[in-house]
Amino acid sequence: MFTALHPYIGSICHVYLDDIIIWSDSLEEHHQNVETILSALRAHHLYCSPKKTDLFCLELHFLGHRISHAGVEADDSKVEKILAWLIPSSASDVCSFLGLVKYISNFLPALSNRTRILNSLSTKESERDFLWSSEHQTAFNVIKQLIVSRECLTVIDHQNMADNKIFVCTDASDWCSSAVLSFGPTLETAHLVAFDSMQFKGPELNYPVHEKELLAIVHALKKWCVNLIGVPFTIYTDHCTLKNFTFQKNLSK
Repeated sequence: MFTALHPYIGSICHVYLDDIIIWSDSLEEHHQNVETILSALRAHHLYCSPKKTDLFCLELHFLGHRISHAGVEADDSKVEKILAWLIPSSASDVCSFLGLVKYISNFLPALSNRTRILNSLSTKESERDFLWSSEHQTAFNVIKQLIVSRECLTVIDHQNMADNKIFVCTDASDWCSSAVLSFGPTLETAHLVAFDSMQFKGPELNYPVHEKELLAIVHALKKWCVNLIGVPFTIYTDHCTLKNFTFQKNLSK
């Protein structure tokens, strides 16, 4: 299927396994795009099942997301399941809760900072001696509140950049890093594309401040390489000495 639709992927359609999404800016254009895709499939002896085909949708639910003209949002069923989650009583409960939350982590800013204390309860050692404290309950409540106030995201239109630019904003604390990917004419007016965060582990916890800040940038670039590779973008960090990392030997100065 990918071979059949390769000329159109990214311009009028996306393909995931055996699922195809076709989009358009107008009804007339959509008629043409649907006909184009069906013709391309037919030329490769591929055919769509009418029972599994939805035409002329204003919104759709796809891979746990709701996609519409407003942008991309977390699917309500995922959100409701998280909000209805009972207080965990075991390490496996914590793992299941965090796994579901991380599935929609793109919509949640600085998530690792909120989940850090709960991660310690998701180990095999915690299963044997599980203890839920007031601090864990606070983090549990904060995560749910974060999900209630989740953002609606957009996507980067690489085919129509116009005056828009891509921005990557990063920050780091003692324990974790966070990043925001956005797209628009200016940083102030840019639309949110995704959030990301990472908890520092092992030797990373002992890195000096400038290395943690640089690690935040490296992690963000790896995370969003599909969006960033081959196009110009601007990185924003509050650690000004990183501007000199290519020629200053000691960045702590």
